[in-house]
Amino acid sequence: MAMTNPECEQFSLVLSQLLEKQMQEDDQLLQVFNQHLREALQESRSRNTFALVTSAENVSEAIKQKDNELAFANLKTQELHENLQKAIEARDAWQSIAMEKMEMVADLQVTLQNMVTHDAPCFSSTLPQSEEVKVGESTCARPFLPCKLCRYLSACMVFLPCRHLCVCKLCDISVSACPVCNAEKVQSIEVLLSN
Repeated sequence: MAMTNPECEQFSLVLSQLLEKQMQEDDQLLQVFNQHLREALQESRSRNTFALVTSAENVSEAIKQKDNELAFANLKTQELHENLQKAIEARDAWQSIAMEKMEMVADLQVTLQNMVTHDAPCFSSTLPQSEEVKVGESTCARPFLPCKLCRYLSACMVFLPCRHLCVCKLCDISVSACPVCNAEKVQSIEVLLSN
C-alpha cells in the first residue's frame, strides 16, 4: 500500500522530530560524558600534580638534609685538619726541644769529661782531691768536687739552663738559683761520675 503525500509529509515530520529528539539526547549524553571525562581528567591532573609537588618537596627536603650532612662533614674535616696541623706543630716543637736537650747533654758530657780528666780549677785544694766510691766488691777513686753550699758533700747536681755542676743532692732541694752565676734554676739533673 502506497502512502499519500499528506501521510508522507506527516511521516517525514514525525521522523524529523524523532531525529531531532534523538540528536538532542545524543548531545546531552555527549555533554554528560564530556563533563565526566573532564572531571576525571581534572581529578587525575590534581592527583598527579599533588604527587609531583609532594615528590618535589621530599626531594628538596632530602637535598637539604644531604647539604646539611655535607656541611657538617666539611666542618669536621676542617677541624681535623686544624687539629692535625696543631699536632704537627707540637711534634716539631717537641723535636726541637729534644734536639736542644740532646745537644745540652752532649755539651755536659764533654764538660764533665774535661773536668774529670783535667785538674779543674773549681776543685778545692783544701779538700780531698778524690773520694772512694764502692762499686760492687771493689772501690775506685774519683775527683772530689765539693758542694758550693755545704762544702762537705760532693757536688752531683747540674743546674739547667746554666749547666753548672755545683751542689750536692741535699742542697739542691733548697736552692732556686745557681750559686755560681745566680741564674734561675729551671731544672736540675743528677750526674753520676765514674772513672
